[in-house]
Amino acid sequence: MQGPRRGRGDPMWYMIHILVMRTGQQLFTVSPRLDSAPALAATTAAFLVSLGLAWALYVVV
Repeated sequence: MQGPRRGRGDPMWYMIHILVMRTGQQLFTVSPRLDSAPALAATTAAFLVSLGLAWALYVVV
């Protein structure tokens, strides 16, 4: 039985995170002024999308 494949997912995380953040910049072309709660929700959503996509890519590849 092999151990976990540690370290192989790190580049995927950064590549996906950059794509998610660039997409967010395109969606919010006019730099929005969000209150604390919506800003925290948007940050959390971006993190979860990045994490989910990186995990899916890690599992598939």
